[in-house]
Amino acid sequence: ELSEGDRSVTDVNGAAIDDHGTAVASIAAGSDDFGLMEGVAPNANLRLFGWSSIGGGSTSWEDSVQDAAANGVIAHNNSWALSSGGNRLGIASNGLSLFNLAFPEVGFLTDLTEFTADSVVVFAADNDETRADSSYMAALPVLLPELERGWLKVINLFVPYNPGADSFGVPVRLSAACLEAARWCLGADGSTYSANATVDTGYSIGTGASYAAPQVSGALALLAEAFPTLGSEELRNRLLASADNSFFAQTDELVFEGGYRHGYNDEFGHGLMDLRAALLPIGTLSTLSADGTSLVAGEASLVAGGASGDALIRGLSDITVLSTDSLRGDYSVRASSFAALSTTANPLLLDAARTAHADLLGERTAERVRSGTGAESHQGSSQALFARFGETGLLADQGGAQLRMFTEDNARISVLLPQHDDGAVGLEAAYATQIGNNTLKFGLSTMHDPDAVLGIRSPGPGDGISSTSAELDLALSIPLDQRSAFGVSGQYGIASATGAGLITDFDQIGFSSFEASYGYSDIFRTGDNLRLVVQRPVKIVAGSANVEFASARTSSNELAYSTQTIGLKPSSNQIDIGFDFRSPIFESTELHVGVRHSINSGHVAGEQSTSALLRLHWAF
Repeated sequence: ELSEGDRSVTDVNGAAIDDHGTAVASIAAGSDDFGLMEGVAPNANLRLFGWSSIGGGSTSWEDSVQDAAANGVIAHNNSWALSSGGNRLGIASNGLSLFNLAFPEVGFLTDLTEFTADSVVVFAADNDETRADSSYMAALPVLLPELERGWLKVINLFVPYNPGADSFGVPVRLSAACLEAARWCLGADGSTYSANATVDTGYSIGTGASYAAPQVSGALALLAEAFPTLGSEELRNRLLASADNSFFAQTDELVFEGGYRHGYNDEFGHGLMDLRAALLPIGTLSTLSADGTSLVAGEASLVAGGASGDALIRGLSDITVLSTDSLRGDYSVRASSFAALSTTANPLLLDAARTAHADLLGERTAERVRSGTGAESHQGSSQALFARFGETGLLADQGGAQLRMFTEDNARISVLLPQHDDGAVGLEAAYATQIGNNTLKFGLSTMHDPDAVLGIRSPGPGDGISSTSAELDLALSIPLDQRSAFGVSGQYGIASATGAGLITDFDQIGFSSFEASYGYSDIFRTGDNLRLVVQRPVKIVAGSANVEFASARTSSNELAYSTQTIGLKPSSNQIDIGFDFRSPIFESTELHVGVRHSINSGHVAGEQSTSALLRLHWAF
């Protein structure tokens, strides 16, 4: 159906109605009113132009181009060729003199050049499969390279279908090859069912490049609707860059703006038109952050996890970011496409790494003191007082060297030195005192991390996330008898941080953790100890991130930005349950067995994980 409906159909100059023109128009933009066939762009506007001469007449091809230019036509569809004595003229043996002879109107070359800056001229290939050179008009940019940006040649490719396997076979060429026009050539399946001019419900089956070309013209109309900010050359490029070129050997490639490449050859050009692929992102999707940094979707410019769990990822999933592919097509992309969720650090491996180079005898003594054994003999020792507690606080899980000093006043000062240029630095001051047989530790620590905040970091280009944190640490050790003890500890802190990527900044963050343990010594032999542990790792309990992202384009095609605040508090609590068993095998060798089971692992509801550690610690 070619009636107006929701679109305009203009017969510019009383064009004669014939079967060929009706079929071409229906393939490009026919609507499915009778349920028999539908064109590629059924809502596209049509301008039907009848001309009786190539050039120089009152209704000439020159007139059709000028009318199309004046009315903002996207695609100017053609299925004709220059001929002489019944032979279609080729590009190989004819130069610009033929163009000047065919189109004598003064200034027409300028008109055509200007038209191809804003529109695309689509030419059907010759149907002679044996041609050795391209027909003249389809390959005109060979002589006039300035036209290439708005020119397409279309060949007829039959695509066999296997209904049993519900699959398509290798396309077969049923027209002339692309030849000299290969750089701006692609194919479509010109074996179609289309309308004819007999009656309103008349349809016919046919094949030819004339029926492939309007599919490309209709595709350009659909792309213009999908990508209103793109020019005609960019729409044309999308068709070439997304064509299926997998079924032939590529002998050359076209490099588009932005560096995207697509291979082609002289027979098939860029291959079979794939309109779906042209509508989908081509190449990489990226967006510009508010500070002008380019962020690529699928390449994490933010890594979340740790204390924030999946809160950051969930918050970003509710935000859509205006992103652009390699050929400048705009898409709405979830902001979470620019982030990744890191795995939660294994607490057993952290413990093992932290003590890998520790003094074995000192570590063994500390574990026994924590389990109650040897408490009286170490009553007056600052080291023994602090040995009652595990490594807690901001500095505990950081890489780098820790320098510690003890004083007679039961105070400890630790300094964290960075292990690399962007490593964290910190300071901890702690005081331990005995209350009866019980021991209380009070600590304050601060740390500056130039690379992250509580597990959230930005590994992308530009300045990363930087944070400063402060924490209060309280711990209590309660000996139950000479062989057992109970311990409990808790931490609470605050952090401030600068943003990176999509995050401009953070509101003040609160975080906390706690642990309860029961230790028992000399179970199987003197010197061994077992410690049962229940803990909740560090979790953000307050705070948010401010996200600024491209959300639309202005009337001048500039990016417009929006802001949104997302919470950083995870919806669940990770609870670790497990044990550590240590037993001396020899004076310099210790067996360490540990197990941890995490409920809501990574502070993500429903996630479970179990880890086990078997270690022989040998000191020499």
